[in-house]
Amino acid sequence: MDHLPRIALGTVQDDSDQHWMAWALINVLEQVGVQVQPFLAQSRFCCPNSSFSPHGPGPRHLDSWLMPQQLCGELFVHGTQAADLAVVMGQYSGDATDDECGGRFETLCQWLELPQLAVIDATKLNVCVPPILPSGVDGLLLNHVRSVEEMCRLQAELES
Repeated sequence: MDHLPRIALGTVQDDSDQHWMAWALINVLEQVGVQVQPFLAQSRFCCPNSSFSPHGPGPRHLDSWLMPQQLCGELFVHGTQAADLAVVMGQYSGDATDDECGGRFETLCQWLELPQLAVIDATKLNVCVPPILPSGVDGLLLNHVRSVEEMCRLQAELES
């Protein structure tokens, strides 16, 4: 699976939504000619497709709770055949147990060997108690940042 360009985009705050960040990322990539195939980390068909580009394909679904590892891998490979990049979106569950309904985003990241980006909502961030990042996160994306000054301040605080 090493030949498939792919990333994971997940939120770490319980009440946050990565759809705006995903939409912006996919839109920018499509503007430079990159064909993106979005995947959702759980089979929840209630999610609106309006957050995805009208020009690209709609999201596909993977779920580590409903599908064994081999099937997830096969569906992922098949779903990315016409794409330049796969973006798997979900929410990091932190200390959640495996008994909860739906698959775990962390499990998919491991199964599919995904480089991981964590989306942090700046409006819900308490820098005195920063969000707990799962192991393996390769980068952070700050969402809802109001100014360049705020971005610089949050970057310095989060890096430290």
